[in-house]
Amino acid sequence: MLENKVVLKYLDLKNNNVGLATTKEASLYLKKTYIKDWEYTDKKKPVSKEVCFNISHSHDVIVMAIADVDIGVDVEKIREVDAKLKRYVSNDQEYENIKSDEDFFKVWTSKESLVKAQGTGIDKRPENIPALPFDGKKVYNKITYTSKQLKVEGYIISVTIRDDKEFEIILERE
Repeated sequence: MLENKVVLKYLDLKNNNVGLATTKEASLYLKKTYIKDWEYTDKKKPVSKEVCFNISHSHDVIVMAIADVDIGVDVEKIREVDAKLKRYVSNDQEYENIKSDEDFFKVWTSKESLVKAQGTGIDKRPENIPALPFDGKKVYNKITYTSKQLKVEGYIISVTIRDDKEFEIILERE
């Protein structure tokens, strides 16, 4: 059904067609509308037997990624970030590529979407989680992942699947 495709549901709380006002309402709406039956793992990741999905939000935007393989998604509004945080989360190669706050969020969302695809979260050593390449394959804990990024209305969105196949993102606004 979704082979080599990721459906990305994009909901802006300030401008949506369903009248949702909070991230909690929007998250529940997306899950009930597109997933129907889900539960939570011991690591608090929502899972379904019918499809793989993941949800993220930042400020007024909520995204849900749906695929037929394990998936992680992260969205972050591009905003000013302290230089110490940029250094803390990045390995040397990643840090060299951070020339702007937008670059930082490319690194951060890449890491976050990868660990969400893995089914965990950011550990105490975020610099050890690979962010590069932003669009392409990377190996983490001996598992191959494939990632892609988008920039939408001042937000960076990273999608990572637990697979070595290229995929297409289908962006659908709610």
